Amino acid sequence: MEYARKAVQWGEHAEPFDIESVDYANEKLQWMKKEVETVFLEKIEKAKEIFNNHGNR
Repeated sequence: MEYARKAVQWGEHAEPFDIESVDYANEKLQWMKKEVETVFLEKIEKAKEIFNNHGNR
């Protein structure tokens, strides 16, 4: 993964990705999606609570 960052950041040569790296990146992506969804749903509930308690001013 470090090689990919250097290739993007400094234009260095990057080796092709192996299946393990792709699988690892996909696992991280799925985890991040779940985390973002959790935070998003929490914020929606908080907004609903605010509107229910204070109305639409």
